[in-house]
Amino acid sequence: MPSGIRVGAGEGGRGVPAELSRGRGVSGRIGQESRSGGRLAGSSLLSMDISIHTTSLPHEDPDASLAFYRDVLGFEVRSDVGQGRMRWITVGPAGQPGTSILLAPPAADPGITEDERRMITEMMAKGTYGWILLATPDLDATFEKVQAGDTEVVQEPTEQPYGVRDCAFRDPAGNLIRIQQLR
Repeated sequence: MPSGIRVGAGEGGRGVPAELSRGRGVSGRIGQESRSGGRLAGSSLLSMDISIHTTSLPHEDPDASLAFYRDVLGFEVRSDVGQGRMRWITVGPAGQPGTSILLAPPAADPGITEDERRMITEMMAKGTYGWILLATPDLDATFEKVQAGDTEVVQEPTEQPYGVRDCAFRDPAGNLIRIQQLR
């Protein structure tokens, strides 16, 4: 639960954040019908202990991807399994062992067709297949370090109209890496 949001009884005592339940009618929703028979669909999730552990990004060249995430972003290598171009590399920020990125070969999934493999390859080449959002307390210093790593800059640090300040790069596989300023 984000800081500053209090969980209260809300409408009907369902554990809905108090700020969200005010003025919303009996269901606690804004003009939406509940699909769970009158019970707020996500209310039981408030008590679950779930975190984001690993997300994946594709790579075409495992050595180039490893060099980018380890040497440019400063991530630690947690595992490197496989050989040649068929390597699964897990990296993550130092000091955050519970958060990882799995760099995986996109064509390794036996459940996709040759047409889908071609589409993935085309999307990766255009930089429209994978992306991730990272955050840092010092965006300018981070931008300078990443830019010094001979990385493709997509966007220099910019104040966005939606309230964040961020920059963007592409990793060696074409994945978009956005980095935003923590506030």
